[in-house]
Amino acid sequence: MSWMRPQYFLILKVVTPLTVTFGLIIALGAATSVGLLHYELDERISQRMAGFQQSMQSMEAHHASYMAQATLAVMHEPELIRLFEARDRQALYEAALPRFEQLRQDQEVTHFYFHQPDGVNFLRVHNPGQFGDPIGRWTMRRAMETGELVWGSDLGSRGTMTLRVVSPWRVDGRLIGYIELGIEDQHLIRESQMSLGIATASMVSKQYLNQRKWEEGMSILGRSAKWNAHEQWVVSAASSPQMRQLATGLQVSDVSRLREHRQQVTVDDRQLMLGVMPIVDVEGRQIGWWLSALDVTAANTRLRRATYGLLGAAMGAALILMLIQIHMVRRLDSALRSSRLELEHALDQAKELARCAEAANRAKTEFLANMSHEIRTPMTAILGYSDLLRDPSLDKPMQLEAMASIQRNGQHLMSLINDILDLSRIESGRLTTERVSCNLIQLIRDALATVKPQMDIKGLSLHLIQDVSVPVCARTDPTRLRQILVNLLGNAVKFTEEGGVDIQVSAFQTQPDAPTLLKVLVTDTGIGMTGEQMDRLFQPFAQADTSTTRKYGGTGLGLRISKQLAILLGGDLTVASRLGWGTTFTLTLPVEAEASPPRLPVPAAQPDEVRAKSLDPQSPTLTGVRLLLAEDNPENQQLITLMLRRLGATVDVAHHGQQAVDAVHRAQESHGPYDVILMDMQMPVLDGYDATRTLRQSGYTRPIIALTANAMRDDRQRCLDAGCDDFATKPIVWSNLQTTIRKFVQPSASVAESP
Repeated sequence: MSWMRPQYFLILKVVTPLTVTFGLIIALGAATSVGLLHYELDERISQRMAGFQQSMQSMEAHHASYMAQATLAVMHEPELIRLFEARDRQALYEAALPRFEQLRQDQEVTHFYFHQPDGVNFLRVHNPGQFGDPIGRWTMRRAMETGELVWGSDLGSRGTMTLRVVSPWRVDGRLIGYIELGIEDQHLIRESQMSLGIATASMVSKQYLNQRKWEEGMSILGRSAKWNAHEQWVVSAASSPQMRQLATGLQVSDVSRLREHRQQVTVDDRQLMLGVMPIVDVEGRQIGWWLSALDVTAANTRLRRATYGLLGAAMGAALILMLIQIHMVRRLDSALRSSRLELEHALDQAKELARCAEAANRAKTEFLANMSHEIRTPMTAILGYSDLLRDPSLDKPMQLEAMASIQRNGQHLMSLINDILDLSRIESGRLTTERVSCNLIQLIRDALATVKPQMDIKGLSLHLIQDVSVPVCARTDPTRLRQILVNLLGNAVKFTEEGGVDIQVSAFQTQPDAPTLLKVLVTDTGIGMTGEQMDRLFQPFAQADTSTTRKYGGTGLGLRISKQLAILLGGDLTVASRLGWGTTFTLTLPVEAEASPPRLPVPAAQPDEVRAKSLDPQSPTLTGVRLLLAEDNPENQQLITLMLRRLGATVDVAHHGQQAVDAVHRAQESHGPYDVILMDMQMPVLDGYDATRTLRQSGYTRPIIALTANAMRDDRQRCLDAGCDDFATKPIVWSNLQTTIRKFVQPSASVAESP
């Protein structure tokens, strides 16, 4: 019979139970979605209500900044200065009135004062008939006390909150008076309603008000003045008559409840979500409450519709699911046939991946060959000049030139090693960045100075175009930013034979509250690149092509590292080029602009630093200092010992960590402890980490300085965690090592007592 065919058997025994199960799951999901919609609505309302106070603070800061700029402009108008000093009130009023009208039109400024140096009002431009009264508001008092610009929201004598800016008026260094501008809270309330959709009313406690003055002020402003409408507060400002009515009808218990939980009420067929927040004036006093209301009528309607829609969708989905499963059973056979085609496609993809992997291996092989060349080239110079220095007949100038070549090539090798380490840390995700204050302009000029000698040799021009928008000081990672700039500039110089290099620096913001974006364009007139070469440019182990490596040298790591560093710092590095015409690299980084140059932190004096002050800072020697050098490499032993003894130190040598521990104990029992231990961290028998821990556990407290060829940040921390007091890297910079040792030693008795 047909109903006994396998596909119908599956429908009867499998599809139907699955459909019922899935229907229940969908229904449960719909109910969960409704709950999530309720939660999401509540969260959105919470964010909007919480955003009111932030909006008011943001608007106050914005308007205060505008009024501060406006007072600065007023104070620099010669005509206003002349009329104020002449105390010609009428002429001053006529001269200042157009400025006041402009401020009222631009930012709805409602108050404009000229005050005498003693704080007595000379002219109210907004109310010229009233003058001669002393101004006792906090903003005025504070400006007179500090001599600086002061702003904040004051409660006026007429019971209105006014955002005020009071600025001392100085001419040629002498104080001639004060300028004050103000914006009443009604304007800020209206702005908040327009930006957030939140209606507002201010309820001011009667204990801070005088009934007569408040009613007089409300009359002047054309607002409803009902002193006895509420027992404890008056409504000084409201965004609508309904908000004034709501605020008047609230009881003290309602305010206490609204402080903890919002409440939904219905007014004129609209659902409003109510909340209260304290009103705090510039003196820090809580003088009343903001009542805020958010219309949630449309949101509630959408929520109901979404609920009905989800439930209907759940039922429809269950039905559709059953039909789909029946259809899928019928297509099962054809799906199995198509699986073979998909498998073949997968095999083709696997072959393509294998081809890509082979290409990557070839790129790494080419990179290793190139790296071998880059390492062997300076090594050839180092070994060749080292052999040359063994010739006793070599004259002094040739000796100096040989030593300089050895040093240059050694530094080049260190640069290669640092690039490889940086790339390794980037690829493994272990490279970290920091954000500290730095002088951006000086950092850029330092980067230019590193390539200037090479450009002079090649006869190239260098132009720096710096926009006025670039902040002098900002917070970023100066080490990594300088590394990127040096890589880009060095790359531009390398591939440019004629013309020059231009560097353009600018800064901008995509939005008012967004971080400042530093933009650096490095443009050269060099060989340029094709589109295919640009696609390979930022890949690891690759230059534009192998011929570039042969002609110009280099490992191809610099741009890859620069790209990844830019991304780690939150920015990006892009390239545009035209073959034969030149290349432009564009670096974009977010920075935190600072208004003034950063102050370097002054570290607290540590005991070791206090001991170091007893040494003569001009002395170049370590005379009288007893050192223990723990080092397993014989050549390093000989070199370090020789250099330290030439500086006057007495040096004992331990070949591994256990010998170092034994030597320390013997010294303490016989001729006295060592002044400092120089501890290599990788040694046989007992390494430097375990040797240091062993000494610390035995109660040894004198200085131990780690010597290691591992220069990563976590390597330094590992040495300090083991108990070392400081850290020095190999290859050793002798002046730095001497300075580090001198931090921890004091003159020996023999040196101190010598005549």
